[in-house]
Formats: sequence, structure tokens, C-alpha cells
Amino acid sequence: MGRRLQRFLLLFMLISDDSVHLFCRSLLESGTLAAKLKPPVAAGGGLLKDDDPGPALRIDEPARAPELRPHRVVDPLPPRGRVATVRDQVACLRRFAHHELMAVELFAWALVTWPAMPRVLRRGMVAALADEQRHLQLYLDRLAAHGAHLGNAPLSDYLWRHTAAIREHPAGPAAFLAAMGLTFEQANLDFTLAYRDGFRAGGDEETAAVLAQVHHEEIGHVRLAWTWLRRLQGRSADPVALYEQAVPFPLGPRRAKAHPFDEVSRRRAGLPEALIEHVRQGGGAVEAPLPRPPSPLGAQASGVLLLSNLGAEDHTAMVSARARQMSMRVAGLWAHLHGAGAMVADPRTEERHEVQWPEALGAQPATPVWEWLEDSGGLVPWLATESARLQAVRRGRHWSWGLPDPLLSDKAWALRHARNHGLVPACLQPLMRVIDAEELRRPRAGEALVKEVAAWPAWTLGRAVLKPRRGSSGRGRVALEGSMPAPPPGRALDRLARRGGAVLEPWLTRGVDLSVQGYLDAAGELTILGSTRQLLTGAGIWLGNGGVLTDPGEVASGHQEDGKLREAVVAAGEWLASRRYRGPFGIDAFTFRDSQGHLMLRPMVEINPRFTTGTISLGLLERARQAGLTAACSAWAFLASLPAGDRGEVTVLPLSTDEERPPALLLAANLSSLQAALSGLGIRL
Repeated sequence: MGRRLQRFLLLFMLISDDSVHLFCRSLLESGTLAAKLKPPVAAGGGLLKDDDPGPALRIDEPARAPELRPHRVVDPLPPRGRVATVRDQVACLRRFAHHELMAVELFAWALVTWPAMPRVLRRGMVAALADEQRHLQLYLDRLAAHGAHLGNAPLSDYLWRHTAAIREHPAGPAAFLAAMGLTFEQANLDFTLAYRDGFRAGGDEETAAVLAQVHHEEIGHVRLAWTWLRRLQGRSADPVALYEQAVPFPLGPRRAKAHPFDEVSRRRAGLPEALIEHVRQGGGAVEAPLPRPPSPLGAQASGVLLLSNLGAEDHTAMVSARARQMSMRVAGLWAHLHGAGAMVADPRTEERHEVQWPEALGAQPATPVWEWLEDSGGLVPWLATESARLQAVRRGRHWSWGLPDPLLSDKAWALRHARNHGLVPACLQPLMRVIDAEELRRPRAGEALVKEVAAWPAWTLGRAVLKPRRGSSGRGRVALEGSMPAPPPGRALDRLARRGGAVLEPWLTRGVDLSVQGYLDAAGELTILGSTRQLLTGAGIWLGNGGVLTDPGEVASGHQEDGKLREAVVAAGEWLASRRYRGPFGIDAFTFRDSQGHLMLRPMVEINPRFTTGTISLGLLERARQAGLTAACSAWAFLASLPAGDRGEVTVLPLSTDEERPPALLLAANLSSLQAALSGLGIRL
């Protein structure tokens, strides 16, 4: 067909698109905003006829004018709390408008991709498309009010990236409903409210009103998706399994929410409580096991796929871009413990990353550093969760990790276990306690806690910390002081309540931070991988680990309390095994001064039933030992980032060649030489 004839036919369709099929084709095959905004309304009024839905079409991407062509790399969206400047407001509006443009196109795409959908569903989707056009125009109007327009900055193609996975999913149109309505639009229930408040705080009440209107109409779209997902897939099915079986990878519950999480609008959309809670937690338990779909990837995969779901203990925490970057950095180091061909997967994206082996460790081994590490084509999670298992199912990878008891990552249970085994120092026994969510929500709860801390013995200095019962890396903790002029704000206590409550304990001046790592095999037998000294900042941020190599070849912390530390890991291992946990784990500990000034060990601060940064440190050290690099040393340290400074008489093995401050192993003849080197780098061992 000649180019001139193509243009004529396209122009004809724009003039006479009196059916849904022709309308959707013209919308997708025309690149201008005017064509995208032409409503699906017949000449006499009302929605277009849909008597002949036409043949199924395969459209991989929509036509776009040059200024509207999307990009893979765009600037980050301004934070919700900072949209006071015109620049940030324009950036947000441009992103919102383009998301609505993609939504318009995707509804049209679905209508021509699956013409055999029930007529009532197709009519609902045409109405939703018209809503998205109206939302797009509202945002374009607000851009114009700010003296800006769509298209003079990079536009993300995020929504369109998922069309191939949606089209190829065996659930067909149900996959589109799960992706579009129950993931993208469900998340927008939260985003619209959060940015409504942000624009309102920035003085832009007009845009806040637009966001409120979009939020209201998105509720109807989510209701449409849920109603028809049940009709297409089975009304009686478990709602969580229904969603998980239909949503295409890598979409899922983590993509279906934002912060703060809005329950009310989800209930108005008719979502069942089980699904709401599943999305709130970013992937909860699914009682019925999902069928494993046939997958060429599963058959061809040879290297292990590492799922870097660091921080998955806390289902409610929002993970920043910086934290995600750090997560992938740690996962790259984790990959060095596995065999050749290991790849790292970000749980939030489709991307898989190859990891370059560090030349400083010699030739790359083909096998894992320890026999118990999986080296076949399976998926290995940082933390075994039901969400991680579902990712294995969607990726066609086998899963052999079981699932841990949710109580294992609850700090309250770790405290109770430590008490049962006499692992809480006597001076701390009366001060530490578990606080449930109900107590945190009581009126004047903050005042009562401050008063409680003020009555503590003088040696505690009247300082305490509330740690979330579920979480990691200290995220979300709240500091308390008996001399506080005002109690902690209610929103801080409410955040703790949403995370299951808190553990109250004194804020102690730590002496030495310690850890010990273990592994439980299929029979529940414990192997102690080694104990270390943790290298932390004053705020508790992890810098690395270190210790000594003993004559029998064991890795130890080199601290005088190392024996008690190993007794603690045995007790922790017994408890984890009794709860049917299998896999790697670690416990954290530290020393402090009691009321008499005596050095005390708190041997079980937290139990971490997962891989840990200590596991990585010990594994990298073992790689160096296997390469024959540790023969002349008896002390070592691993640093996640090697600072500039005097390194003294130590051997430095950089584990990356493309960073100014690479991760590195430091090997020293003895502990005093290592301490001197670390001191020169501003780090205390």
C-alpha cells in the first residue's frame, strides 16, 4: 500500500470512525494530541457503536509525534511533600499528563487486542478511556496555566513496557484488568491523594482539585477491573490468588500501592479485605499454591537468579531510590558467593543484571562458595517470602527455600526467646518490653511512654528507643527521652502501630558491635559460618565486618565474649529449627557498660532469618581463602566502600574496578595491624 493511500485511509478513519474498532485504530495510529483527545462519541451523541469489534490486531507501540515520543530514562518525580515551586509542579503535571495519555492508548490497545471480550466489558472500557482523555485534558490545562506544555522534556514509556507481558499472559484480557485496573490505577488511588495534599500545601489549589477528581473517577476504574476479573476468572476463587494468577510479571502488589496507603477508596471500589491487606503488605500469603506455568526461561536457565528483596521484612516501608541503589550494590557482592552465571534481579523491575567477577580474587570459580548455596537455575531470595515465591513462579524458576514463619522477623519474638534462654542481661530485664499496636493508639500514649522512661535508673540517662516489631536496618525507629519537652508526635506512633507495634528498650552507648552467622540444613542441623565485629557508624549504618582467622580455620570476632556469642547462635538456631526455618541466618549483638561500669554483652539483639551483610562478608573472605590469598594473614575486614586514607601495612583487594570507593577486602598479619589501618581510614574495629 502506498504512503499516500495510507494517509488517505487514516484521514478517512479520523472523519468517519463511527465504531469502537475504527476509533481505537485511529487513536493508536495517529501521533498528535488532538487525535488522542478525540472522544469516543457518535455523531448523534452517546458512545460509539460496537456492533462489529473487528479483527484482533497486534500493535506493539502507538504512533507519536516527535515531541511526544517516550524515553526509557527520565528525571525522577519530585517528592510528594515538595511541590511548592513552579518547576516541581510542572514536572509533576507533565508526568501525570503523560501517564493519562498512555492510559488512553492502552485502553484502545486492549480493545483491538481482544475484540472478543464481552460487550458489557468493552463498553465499560470505552467509558474508562473517555475518563482518561478528560484527565489528560485537565492536566494539560494546568500545564498551560503554568506556562508549560507536554512534550518538551523526556517522557517515560513505563506503562507501554508491560504490553508484551500482558498480551502473552495466558489470562488474556484478565491480565490487562489486573495490570491496568488493579495495579496501575489502584496505585493511583494513593498517588492522587498524596500529590493532592502536596499541591495544596504548595498553594496550587486548582491542581489539588484536579487530582481529587481523578482520584474519585479512578475508584470506578478499579471497581470495573475487579468486577470483570472475577467474572472472567471465577467468582468463587480466593481473591489474592485470583489477582496473583492474572497479573503479569513483574507487576504485582508492590506496584499496586503508594504511601500513604488509602484503604477507604479501595473498599469503595469493592476490593475484598484479603486483597487490600495483600497489597498493603506488598505480597502476603496465598493459601492455594499457584500452578507453575511452562516457561522456556525455566528450561534454559543455568545460573542462579538472586532476588534482591532487601528490606522485605517491613511490608509498609517506602524504599527510596538511594536505598534501591544500595540494595543492588549489596546484591552484586552477594552474587560473588554463587557460581558462574549468577544474575541479580531487582524485585521491582523486569531487569536482570550480570555481575562482573573481581579480578583481585583470582579466577572465577564455577561453583558456589559453600556447598549449600544453590547453583542451578533456581531463584534465591535475600529473604524468603510468599511474594518472592510468586516471582519464582512468574519467572519460571524453581523454588526450594520453603517459607519462614512470619513470627521469625518479629522483634518481639526474638526478645521473648532471648529471655527464655537467659540472653537478656539482668540490668535490662525490667526495662525492655513489647508494646502492641493497641497501646500505641491510646490517647496520650506518647506522654505515658516519656514518663515511663523518665522513671528509669539514672545510668540509662533517660534515653530509649522504640523499634518497629517488623523491619530491618533501624528504619522507622522512634527516639524517646525522659526529659523530652513534648511526647513523640502521634503520626510516629501510628506508623509503629501499622507495623505491628514496637519494642521499647534503652538507648545504650555501645562498645563493640558483633554478629554471628549460621546455616540450618534440611534436617535442621546448624553450621556456624563465623562470628565478626560489625563496622557501623554512630547512627548504626553498616560499613562492613571484620575479625580474625583462628588456627583451626574458623572465622571469629576476636572479642573476649566470642564464646558467649556462639552459644547465643546455637540457641537461636534451635528456635529457628523448631519453627521449621531452613537456610542462612544471623544474630546481632553488642557490648555496653552497666550501672557499675562493668562491660556487659547483650548477645541476642535481633535474629535475622535470611541472608545478611555478615553472610556476604564471610563468603567473600572464604573466596579469598579458597584462592590462597589469606595464607599470611590472621585478621581481616570487609568494607562496603573503601575510604581514602592511610591503609598502613595491610593487603587491599578491591572488589570493583569502576568505582572511586570500591568495596574491598583488607587482609592483615594480625589484629593490631588491621585496627591501625582501619583507624587511618576513620573506622573503629
